[in-house]
Amino acid sequence: MVVSISRFSADEAVELLGLNPKKIEVIYLGCEFYNSNGPARTGQPDFRVPPEFFLFVGSLEPGKNLQLLKEVYRLAETKAKTLPPLLIIGARWEGVGSEGLPPKGWHYLGRQPDEILHYLYPRALALIFPSKYEGFGLPVIEAMSMKCPVVCSPVASLPEVAGDAALMSEQTPQSYFHAMVSLISERGFARISFKKEFSGPPDSRGNGAHRKPAKPISKCSAQDNRPASVFECHLTDRISELL
Repeated sequence: MVVSISRFSADEAVELLGLNPKKIEVIYLGCEFYNSNGPARTGQPDFRVPPEFFLFVGSLEPGKNLQLLKEVYRLAETKAKTLPPLLIIGARWEGVGSEGLPPKGWHYLGRQPDEILHYLYPRALALIFPSKYEGFGLPVIEAMSMKCPVVCSPVASLPEVAGDAALMSEQTPQSYFHAMVSLISERGFARISFKKEFSGPPDSRGNGAHRKPAKPISKCSAQDNRPASVFECHLTDRISELL
């Protein structure tokens, strides 16, 4: 038996490694940021947090595509549009070069503990997650569990994990720019939901994951997972309803 953290990853194992799909079981990663017994424990950042900001969470390596966000901020400059600051949480891999001179308003904050993420997620305008490839995409469900809107792309496992609760954008500066501007103008009406299978305590294996019933493994279709409108639903206590 082989355990996969997403159906997308399972598909990859079948296609690239020739594994028998009947021998693969999908067990999603778990997220304990949302606690139905009370608010998450937060820490006080030792850095200044702007009144409005976008948030990036992830390792600083090319696959996370921070370079695309640099192009987005450069595009905003050409349009005489000032985007809110971008707070960048994550450590740079050894040997990975920087993205060059950062745009105005970018703040590299390095690796931060969960308590600081608990503080930042609900205060951010959105998590901006332009990753090119994910086996799962843990920051997406961390953000959603704390009612933080998500902008990501319909690639790899992200349509599977985000479902219709994220604003899916093509990986172009223009697409991400328009998504971010829309969130600024429509803040407070971003569609937030959280899949129950991603929440709660670890399973019996103690690995923070949750077992999914065995189902045929098939590729996710980006078109099938696009939200009708990310602004159609107001913020409700959707998480409590699901749990």
